[in-house]
Amino acid sequence: MASLEVLVTGTESTVGAVLCKAVAAGATAVGMDVCVTRKYRGNSDWLALYGAGDDERGAARVAHIEKQGRVAHWDLGYTRNYRDPAAANFRVSINDLHPHRFFDATPTDAKRWDACRQPLREDADPNGHVLVVGLGRKSRYALDIYDWEVVQLQQTQQRFPDRKILYRPKPQRDRDAHIIWEPRDGTSPIEQVLRGASLVICRHSNVAVDACVAGIPVECEDGAAYWLYSRGSSPSREARLDFLHRLAYWQWKCSEMKEAWTFLQKVSASR
Repeated sequence: MASLEVLVTGTESTVGAVLCKAVAAGATAVGMDVCVTRKYRGNSDWLALYGAGDDERGAARVAHIEKQGRVAHWDLGYTRNYRDPAAANFRVSINDLHPHRFFDATPTDAKRWDACRQPLREDADPNGHVLVVGLGRKSRYALDIYDWEVVQLQQTQQRFPDRKILYRPKPQRDRDAHIIWEPRDGTSPIEQVLRGASLVICRHSNVAVDACVAGIPVECEDGAAYWLYSRGSSPSREARLDFLHRLAYWQWKCSEMKEAWTFLQKVSASR
C-alpha cells in the first residue's frame, strides 16, 4: 500500500484548501495510507501539496524529491481554472512543476478533453500582432529572472519590425511597473487578446495552451506546452489535438480525485 502525506500549511487559498481535502479523500478511496500534516514530515512515498510557489511548500517539494519520493504538485488548471472549486480544473504534475516529461506515457484518447467542450479554433493571422506574455512575481523570484520580458520585447521588435508587439502582463499585483512597453493588455479575456495574433512568446505560461486551442503559433521555453512546441512553433491541427488529449489527463476536478490517483500511480510507474 502506497503512503501519502498531504501538506496543508494553512497559507493556501480557500480554493487550495478545498482541493487538498479532495486530494486526501481521493487517495484514501484508492487505498493509499493518507496523513494530513501542517509541517512536512517526509515519511511517506508520496507528498501532495497545492502551490509550490509558497516558500514552505516549495522547500518541502524539493526535500521530498531529494529523498527519492514522489510529489504530486497541484495548482489551478490549464483550462477552466475558475475560482469556484466545484467547477474548476486543477492541474497536477509529478515532481516537476509541469508534467511534460510524462506526456509520452499519457493516454491519447479524446474522452477527457472532449468533456472540456473547448473546440479548436483557427484564429491566427500571419500578419497579425505578436503577443509577449509576462512572468508572474513568484516565477521571477523562483527562477531569479527579472528582465526576461524586457529582453523578449526588445528582441521581438527587432525580429518583427512591421508588426504590432503587444505585451500581456500578469495582474498588476505582480508589480511589473519597471517594464516600459505599450501597447499592453492585462485585462481583456485571453481569447480576445489572441484573436488575430501571428505568434505568442512566453516562458512557461498557460497562455501557450490557450494559443494551442486558438491555433496561434507559440514559442516557449518550459511549461506543459513545451512538449508540443519544442518541435516547432506551428504544429498541425492533429498534433495540437494529440497534445490537448494528453494534457487533459493532467488536470482534474475535485470530484474526480479517485480517478486522478489511479492515473497518477499508474503513470508514475512508467518512469
